[in-house]
Amino acid sequence: MIRKEWKFIGHNRLILMSVLAIIFIPFLYSIFFLKSVWDPYGDTKNLPVAVVNEDQSVKYQGKTFDVGNQMIKNLKHNKQLGWHFVSKDKAMEGMKDKKYYTIVTIPKNFSKNASTVTSSDPKQMQIKYKTNDSLNYIGKVISEVGTDKLLSQVRASVTKAYATTMFDTIKSTGKDVKKAADGATKLSDGAFKLDDGLKQYTAGVSKLHNGIATMAVQVQPLQAGVAQLASGSGQLANGLDTLNGKTGQLAGGVNQLANGASQLAGGSSKVTNGLGTAQSSAAKLANGASQVAGGSGQVTAGLGVLNGKAGTLASGVNQLSSGASQVATGSDAVTKGLEQLQNKSNAIVTGITKLSNGSIQLKVKTAQYVDGVYKVNDGIQLINGKTGSLIGGVTQLSAGAAELNNGVHEYTAGVAKAGAGSNNLAAGLKELKEQTDPLQDGTAALNNGAKAINNGLSQLTEPSQTLTAGLNNLYNSLGDSKTASEVKQLQDQMGSISTQLSDLAKSTGGDVSTSDLSSQLATIKSEASDLTTTKTTTSSTPTTSKAAISQAEINSKIDAAGLSAEDAQKAKAALAGVADSTSSSATQASNTSTTVDQSKLSQLQNDISTAQGEVDKIGSISKQQSDLNQKLNSLSQQLSSVQNGVGSMGSQNTELAETVKELSAGSQKITSSIQQLAAGSNTLSTQINDFSGKASALTTGVTSAVDGANALAVGTNALNQNSNKINTGAAQLNTGLSQMQSQMPELQSGMSQIAQGGSQLSNNGPVLNGGASDLSNGLGQMQSQMPQFVGGVQLLTGGSSKVTNGAQQVSGGLSQMQGQMPQLTAGVQKLYNGSSQVTNGANQVSSGNSALSSGLGQLYSGSSQVTSGAQRLDAGLAQMQSQIPALVSGVSQLDNGAHQLNGGIQTLNSKVPALVSGVNQLNDGAAQLDSKSGEIEDGANQLAKGNSELGTKLEAGAEKVDGQHLDNANANMFAAPTKLSHSSYSYVPNYGHALAPYVLSLALYVGAIVFNFAYPIRKIAERGKSATQWFLSKVSVGTAVAVAMAIIEATIMMWAGIHPDHVGQYYVTSIMIALASMYIVMFLSMAFDNPGRFIAMILLMLQLGGSGGTFPMQITNGFYNAIHPFLPLTYSIMSFREAISSGLGSVTFTQSMAALAGFSILALGLLWISMVMLQNKHMQGKSQLDNNQELQAVEK
Repeated sequence: MIRKEWKFIGHNRLILMSVLAIIFIPFLYSIFFLKSVWDPYGDTKNLPVAVVNEDQSVKYQGKTFDVGNQMIKNLKHNKQLGWHFVSKDKAMEGMKDKKYYTIVTIPKNFSKNASTVTSSDPKQMQIKYKTNDSLNYIGKVISEVGTDKLLSQVRASVTKAYATTMFDTIKSTGKDVKKAADGATKLSDGAFKLDDGLKQYTAGVSKLHNGIATMAVQVQPLQAGVAQLASGSGQLANGLDTLNGKTGQLAGGVNQLANGASQLAGGSSKVTNGLGTAQSSAAKLANGASQVAGGSGQVTAGLGVLNGKAGTLASGVNQLSSGASQVATGSDAVTKGLEQLQNKSNAIVTGITKLSNGSIQLKVKTAQYVDGVYKVNDGIQLINGKTGSLIGGVTQLSAGAAELNNGVHEYTAGVAKAGAGSNNLAAGLKELKEQTDPLQDGTAALNNGAKAINNGLSQLTEPSQTLTAGLNNLYNSLGDSKTASEVKQLQDQMGSISTQLSDLAKSTGGDVSTSDLSSQLATIKSEASDLTTTKTTTSSTPTTSKAAISQAEINSKIDAAGLSAEDAQKAKAALAGVADSTSSSATQASNTSTTVDQSKLSQLQNDISTAQGEVDKIGSISKQQSDLNQKLNSLSQQLSSVQNGVGSMGSQNTELAETVKELSAGSQKITSSIQQLAAGSNTLSTQINDFSGKASALTTGVTSAVDGANALAVGTNALNQNSNKINTGAAQLNTGLSQMQSQMPELQSGMSQIAQGGSQLSNNGPVLNGGASDLSNGLGQMQSQMPQFVGGVQLLTGGSSKVTNGAQQVSGGLSQMQGQMPQLTAGVQKLYNGSSQVTNGANQVSSGNSALSSGLGQLYSGSSQVTSGAQRLDAGLAQMQSQIPALVSGVSQLDNGAHQLNGGIQTLNSKVPALVSGVNQLNDGAAQLDSKSGEIEDGANQLAKGNSELGTKLEAGAEKVDGQHLDNANANMFAAPTKLSHSSYSYVPNYGHALAPYVLSLALYVGAIVFNFAYPIRKIAERGKSATQWFLSKVSVGTAVAVAMAIIEATIMMWAGIHPDHVGQYYVTSIMIALASMYIVMFLSMAFDNPGRFIAMILLMLQLGGSGGTFPMQITNGFYNAIHPFLPLTYSIMSFREAISSGLGSVTFTQSMAALAGFSILALGLLWISMVMLQNKHMQGKSQLDNNQELQAVEK
């Protein structure tokens, strides 16, 4: 019957052609289907995708950031999709016309958002894409995959750019921190030098206090001496007033005496002439004798009166001459003494002025110095509150300087009015000498204290400058915005790794093998290890090529600063060794962050190792999956903690930068104040030296004044000539104080900033400022009194000069008058005697003419003598009368000078208390300065220790930064921290190979259905045979067709491009699925006829979704998973996959073959049973296909 069946086929060409054609149906089905999708993902370059670039470039950290154009350049070399670069309108038009599957749009803020990663409001870079899913959903999926890869490339590119920038910033910050470490070391050295300088400063303040205290004690007796001087000056003025009042009477008496002498001379001449006439004319004797007797009586009476007054006159003239001589001698001595005093007073004023100016500078610089110290020690609030008072004091000082200027003008105008001197002046100056002798000791002590201050301040300048430079370097490195940017970028990188861990945890929910998961964990562990090194680097910060500066560079910068040779040498010596010490600074800011990061990252690595162990123990991914997810979530949380630590480190770094900024501002104030204070101290020292020399000169001048006041006039003239210089000096003082007042707002602003400094020396600042203020005020009051003192000396000198001139004139006149007085007295005596004789003679003539001749002779002789004496008396009185006006004028001038001298001395006396008070205030200020020196030293010592610790910490941090590697490889690590390393357990070259097991199996099943539709399965080739023979005949045909279909399909598909790893398994699988499919469809067609064929079609539909040929069964719904084990194609697909690409193991092939054999055997058994039942029911040979198949004639 089998032979009959095959003969039937051979004789029926239609059947034969149908069978032959059906044999090729599986091949045709497979070739056309597979070749249409043979490698669709390899040809995605032909999938048209429109790209619209609307991005606008921006400036980022000084560079042009143009991510959009850079992305376009990369896409032009990208062959993943068919990129078309068009405008927005053309892209929309192309999608509308079904030209483009996807439109990728780069928005205009793409580059701008890329530059916000380190800003306070970072914005994501969005790439927009639009798909036309209706055109082809797979095209949409391919577009999404391509877009995701593009996004990954952009993300990696931008991340690398940020990482490179961050590394550059870290390197730059490393350099800055190294500089900061160097600066901190210099700060430490400078602070120790500052401490040493302050010790010398406090020692100098102590010496200054001692010197001023000595000066305050020695100046006390000055007031009593000047008071005695004023008293003597008053007595001198009163005596000269009396003398001046009597000179008028003296002049009148001398005039009367001169007139009487003239009349006497005339009368005597007449007597002599008359006697001569009497001798020649006796006739007239009696009458003449009578007249002579009467006239002689009158003459005798007058001469008696004159003779009685001549002695008194001679005595008065002698006394007047002696007094005038004494006045002239004393006045000359006073003039000389005042001249010497005047010569020395200018030097005294200059010294006091310089001392006052120096004290003012000391006051201002001390305030600035104290404010600077406050700033370094975290601020002194009290000094800031005193700034207004300081400005008010300077304003008052400026106003006082203007008043001083006016007073100096008045004083210089009064210099020309200096008065005369007296004996009391010598006594007063002697007392002044006794009081000024100790002044030299006080000024010597003051000079020693000023020198000590100068030495201390000179040592403060350089350390303060070093302190300022170091703090500036520290702030530049810590306050740089790049540092905050680096920390922010590092924090973002930590967040990125945390996100990757979270994604990994989510990914474990799918079908991931334990080997892949273990590989991913190993990669993350490696990243964490790298992050430990990188994090340490970023936390510590700095140093590269500029991490240190050589000694030669330091010396060259000092030489270029324009210093003198001596100062340059000192600067080089002070900075010697700084270059060598630059490797030992910087720590504190980095240690905390590094410790936190390393500990947490170590824990992170331990957790990863634990997770790897768990994964290695897992036999199946579905088992223990929840535990693995918990481990991964723990890793993400640990990394988030590390990220928070990085953020905390960034805020700490910002706070440190602000603190260092405040320290730098305070240190700059200290440097400026110390420099100004040193300049003022130098000036003060010079002025004290001058004053010390002038004090000795003052003592010498006073001694000279005691020896005589004659030089007073010359000194007064010299003082008068220097009045213009005094006026100029006062004007300069006024201008300088005005300029100082104009600078007070800046001083107030500086003090307000400095008030934020330390509190340790806050109680010392006001006391120090008060002492400096008292010192300045005391010297200012002393200076304000000196012009009046000098004015009084000038008045004394001028008056004394006039007194000397007048006294000399009076003395000369009186001397001449005194020389004529003996002659005058002798003449008067002779006149009186002669007149007596004349009178007696006349009487005798009257009583008797006997003696007339003899008497006339005697009378004539005596009359001649009388005439001669009268003439000599007349001549002497005339000469005396000519000198009287000069005497009167001189006494008047002497009186006026005495009054001017008295006024000047009174003024000097009134100002001495102010001078004493100023010295006392100066002493109090110096005492306050001395009392606070210890606290200043303590503060400086603490500052030195703090700077030393800061330098050590910064240097340690800088060394840690130097040991880190930040190059292009590290940047690539940040950009792409994970690298997908793919190794194929089994290799499938393309989509055609992947889909071939499914299509080959499906094609063979379809071929079986077509065969059973075309071949008359129920027809009997020979009647009368058994059901078994019928069964065998039909099975032989079905088997042959199935095997032919399987071999042809498998062979031609190998020629078409399929290259199986196991050819034998490939053919066996093809044959086995063909037989199983044929037997199943034959059973359904034989047993149920057309309904059975319909059932076979339904079974085909079920196998399309339930066999797992396209998508993994894990992502297919439950119904298909339920029927999956019961479908023949399930096993053929698994077997084909093992045969074509391996990877499933030989067990899979064996199991699949067993299953297919089971399906075949079951189907054959059912087919035999159904044919037996049909024969028993006599239904063999009857089929519903008979009506629609033209085979009836052939079969009949």
